Amino acid sequence: MSSQRISVRLFENDFLERLSFASPALVIAVWLPLIAATGTYGALHAAKPAAILTAIIALLGWTLFEYVVHRFVFHLVATSRRGKWLLFVLHGCHHADPQDRLRNMMTPAVTITIGGLFLALFVAVAGTGLGMVAFAGFMTGYVAYDLTHYACHQMKLPWMKGLKQRHLAHHFAGQEANFAVTLPIWDRLFGTRLTKLQAGRHDRAR
Repeated sequence: MSSQRISVRLFENDFLERLSFASPALVIAVWLPLIAATGTYGALHAAKPAAILTAIIALLGWTLFEYVVHRFVFHLVATSRRGKWLLFVLHGCHHADPQDRLRNMMTPAVTITIGGLFLALFVAVAGTGLGMVAFAGFMTGYVAYDLTHYACHQMKLPWMKGLKQRHLAHHFAGQEANFAVTLPIWDRLFGTRLTKLQAGRHDRAR
């Protein structure tokens, strides 16, 4: 008898269904060259102090963006049938099966589209050089987030125990809190942190 895990089906079309899967290797293979290329180009066409500062701000900006999207978009309560389906495809399927390793990371089919919009926005606001630096910093934050999220569900790393416990508490103790994955300070600042008393003990986080 096969022990192969079956993912929650999202699309009737087999091609679209395959596009909904992602792995760490795929995310790194897609984004590492793009980040390296845009970061290098930007650094060569912008003043060094400004480029460094821009990259740091963009990287931190990702962590706030991550928090806001997770809290206000992914956990939005939809009323229409289409809205409920869209939210389930974007994030609900992950809560339905948190340990599905093929759905612990966002598919490049989605992130490349969103990334392209941010690249256009950054270039329009800051110019080509600093815009590309900002894009590289922002998407570095995204990759760090996705790998961290994957590790929270699929790996047992001693130095990540705190982050893992916090994130699994979001899944199993209170989906209305602990929205930040990579930088927990946002939950403290916005009052959405689960206390240890609220979270209780989570054997899954060990």
